[in-house]
Amino acid sequence: MRKRVRGTEPVSYWKSMVDVITTLMMVILLCLMFFVLNFLINRDAKEYPDSNGGRGYDYNDHDGDNDPTATPTPTSTPTPTPWDDNGGGGGGGGDGIDDPGIYEQYGEGEGHDRSAVYAVVIDEETGKAIEIEGITFELFITKGSKQILTTHYPVPVTYEEFQTTAGGWFYLPEKIRYNDYYFHQITEIPGYDFASDAYFEVNDFHEWNDPLVVYIPVGAAKNNIQVQINDAQTKAGLRGVTFDVIADGNVSTPDGTIRYKDGDVVTVIQCDDTGYGLSEEIYLGNYILVPSALPYGYAAPDLESRMTVLERRTEAGAYAPLMEMESEKTTVYVSVKDEYTDNPVAGMTYTLTCDTDVSEAREFTTNSNGRIEITDLNKNSTYTLVEKSISEGYLPSEEKVTFTIDKLGLIENSPEYSVDISYRMIRVEINTVDKVTRSGLTGYNVSIVDESGKVVEAWTSDGSSHNIEGLATGTYTLEIEDSKDKTTITVENTKDLQKFSVTVMTTRGYAIVAGIGAIIFIALAAGIIIFMNVVNKKRESDIDKKVKKADKK
Repeated sequence: MRKRVRGTEPVSYWKSMVDVITTLMMVILLCLMFFVLNFLINRDAKEYPDSNGGRGYDYNDHDGDNDPTATPTPTSTPTPTPWDDNGGGGGGGGDGIDDPGIYEQYGEGEGHDRSAVYAVVIDEETGKAIEIEGITFELFITKGSKQILTTHYPVPVTYEEFQTTAGGWFYLPEKIRYNDYYFHQITEIPGYDFASDAYFEVNDFHEWNDPLVVYIPVGAAKNNIQVQINDAQTKAGLRGVTFDVIADGNVSTPDGTIRYKDGDVVTVIQCDDTGYGLSEEIYLGNYILVPSALPYGYAAPDLESRMTVLERRTEAGAYAPLMEMESEKTTVYVSVKDEYTDNPVAGMTYTLTCDTDVSEAREFTTNSNGRIEITDLNKNSTYTLVEKSISEGYLPSEEKVTFTIDKLGLIENSPEYSVDISYRMIRVEINTVDKVTRSGLTGYNVSIVDESGKVVEAWTSDGSSHNIEGLATGTYTLEIEDSKDKTTITVENTKDLQKFSVTVMTTRGYAIVAGIGAIIFIALAAGIIIFMNVVNKKRESDIDKKVKKADKK
């Protein structure tokens, strides 16, 4: 129906309604496009199973938990290390198929004869990704040549090597055709041996958001410790030696796994009859070899020679450098000396007893050098050295000698232990001297008598001192034969030389005394006479003065 308006065109109400309906349809279409896009995005984020029917992988999982199944969402242009077009030959392009029959086997057409490939380098034992950047691989067809891949946008770039990211993974830069392939490692991974060639088959179509996942397992590097232990004196190999190989600190591999904890006994080395031993393969790290079995009487080699840093092999099948060490017998050196002279004392006899084997009591006697050398000692035992008999003249020692041998055959962390023992002998020096002149006398018979009246020693003086060794402490009397002269002395317990003198009044002494007396008498007499003369002269002088005075009157 139309309504006419004067002066204008007729108004169409149907046209306005069509405009409204058109606008509404556009809004509905935009909403549908939004939901479709949202559906596609969510579909990319879900878990996709791998081509081998294993468990799915969340390609948006970037939590860094070392899970080799967690792969990042690929971009449209993966970027391994590029190589210029003239970067070298390579043995075949990325499109090369050595076996044309592969197309017939898997089918061809419409771009679905290719697959995106995602590779992860993992520890073959733990399955953790080895998060090291720059591990380089080459790609080969199993029965063909090396593959060189090419990307064309924005400029052509060829790739003949493929390097891991910091997460330990990489994408091939372009999809590869159905065929059998393998990755070949060409750069070293610190702490790991080279991986065996990782073979895989491409026989199904995979997009970038659901790539064919290829795991490249590598084994943490291991090596063998080899050791040679010899007698320190004879240089002959020691038989029957067993070492515990103990971790010196935590031993880890680059994937972060602690393989051995500090102090763990990792393995055991059993040496043969020649003293040679070889360990099983163990991870690289720091180790200490601790003897768990040594020949009887032998001590462990020094600690420095038992420590090693196990490093990777220099070549296939090669062991770590030979650890050469020497073992010596646990030895105790006893040195016996005189306390006063510091000279060695021979003939001292001792009994050695062991707390773990009472039947092992042994006797030792000092040689001319005053020394005893004790070997063939039990480990984990305490020994006591007891004085049995001493050389004549010496007093018993108050020292008690004990020493303990640990499980390694060491005494105070050393295979050698020295003991110094001093013995005291009382020494007396007696001089026979003139009582007046204090000079030495000759020809007098002197005796030293103890408190019981027993003559301990007698001698004839010869003008020099007379020494007595080994005299017991106490009070003694020094007597001169046919003389009433006696001297009492007290001998003490001291290491120092004790000096005494016995005095005699000789004829010469008497003469000297008499002479001295006469001289004194004469001097006194002369003094008296001189004094009297002085007194008399003074008296005469006084008398003369009085006479002269009287005359004047």
